Amino acid sequence: MNISNIQGKKVNCPDIEKWDGGYVSRKLLERALDLFISLEPVNQSSPTADEEYKSNCKVNSDLIARADKIIVNYGMQIYPETLENMQDIYYSITNTPKYRNNPSNCSLVCSVLNSAWDGISGWQK
Repeated sequence: MNISNIQGKKVNCPDIEKWDGGYVSRKLLERALDLFISLEPVNQSSPTADEEYKSNCKVNSDLIARADKIIVNYGMQIYPETLENMQDIYYSITNTPKYRNNPSNCSLVCSVLNSAWDGISGWQK
């Protein structure tokens, strides 16, 4: 199926849209992570799942860029700036029932955090 035949769904995330580039709360971080989850196709085994995901990303590209910045900024806010402290925060996020109880969501959140935090305070993917 051609991607042009798949219409992406526009995601509504007012908290991400209003973010001014300043302090990132844990709640805002989770909203940013949840955005990435919401872009995934409902039926991942569908023959059009890949096209649906790409279309969703295209329609929400500005929001995705803002969410990515939010996740990076959250990582940069972690104090003290040690790898051990970042690991503690990482696991406090990924081990919450919200993510841990869904293996697909947990994997996605781990991947997004690892990519966004790469290079911050010694963090490596």
